[in-house]
Amino acid sequence: MGQSLRELANKRGIYIGAAVNVDLLAKDREYKGLLQKEFNMVVPENVMKWKHIRPDKNTFSFEKADELVAFAEGNKMVVRGHTLVWGTEMPDWFVQLNSEEMYKSLEEHINKVAGRYKKKIYAWDVINEALTDEGEFNNDCLTRTIGPKYLELSLKLARETDPNAKLFWNEWGADCLNKRSDKFYELVKELLSKKIPLDGVGFQMHTGLGRPKTTTPLPDVENVRKNFERFEKLGLEIHITEMDVQIQDGQGSWNERLDQEADFYRDILKMTLDISNFKAIVLWGVNDKYSWISNWLTHNEDAPLLFDKNNKPKPAYFAIKEVLEKGK
Repeated sequence: MGQSLRELANKRGIYIGAAVNVDLLAKDREYKGLLQKEFNMVVPENVMKWKHIRPDKNTFSFEKADELVAFAEGNKMVVRGHTLVWGTEMPDWFVQLNSEEMYKSLEEHINKVAGRYKKKIYAWDVINEALTDEGEFNNDCLTRTIGPKYLELSLKLARETDPNAKLFWNEWGADCLNKRSDKFYELVKELLSKKIPLDGVGFQMHTGLGRPKTTTPLPDVENVRKNFERFEKLGLEIHITEMDVQIQDGQGSWNERLDQEADFYRDILKMTLDISNFKAIVLWGVNDKYSWISNWLTHNEDAPLLFDKNNKPKPAYFAIKEVLEKGK
């Protein structure tokens, strides 16, 4: 198969990553081997989220996160930390706090988590999914109790705790020009004008063929380009952070859908390589067998990633490889 995706990405000075189910590192040798061979960046699928790492106010559970960071260090990979603040997915005990208690818990959490992995994390998703489709702030506990200023507070705390990590705002459904990405852009500009520490933006790129019921349809690539370019002009690093392409709602045979999926992966990566500040593309999983799409989101047969259920490379893998090899 020639050079791996990891080797090709290294030559281009970019990262190709995958979200990792940490439990599988010990249970599935092929899964682990694919990670080691093909990827130079990892992100924890779940184990750094609040509900996992801090199940109650006084308990921090670092074992699984430590395992992932050690795995990355041992295999010369970088880590995207995910996530320090996610307003709609905070644990029940946090939701009940008043404003002062909430800020203190937020401060303690960022200090302990970002501090534990200081100099070991390439980039933190400090903010995750703060906006609605209409470009408004989510009606979550942080917005209701502290207000939108929690964005600034969180970013400042993260910078103070780990000055070396790149700080990101990671957003869902903002890949192309729409109400959410417009608001995202305006808020990011505002943060930068106030000298709030923010180094990059993450575009999740969960999408699907046809008219998917649980995600957005394939965006127009040129529309995505225009969106990325305006963030590029702000001097921010750009990552695609959670990419997968559902094919269950597509048209044609299964193999035809796999080819359509490959075309989209190819076109997106080819476009992003034109963006000077583009540094990473992360897949939300390693193979189709363990993808959250079939196992949690839809419970339907799907094939959203680069490797199939038997860890064999799919057309999407070869499409990505072709772009990395040949460029434009």
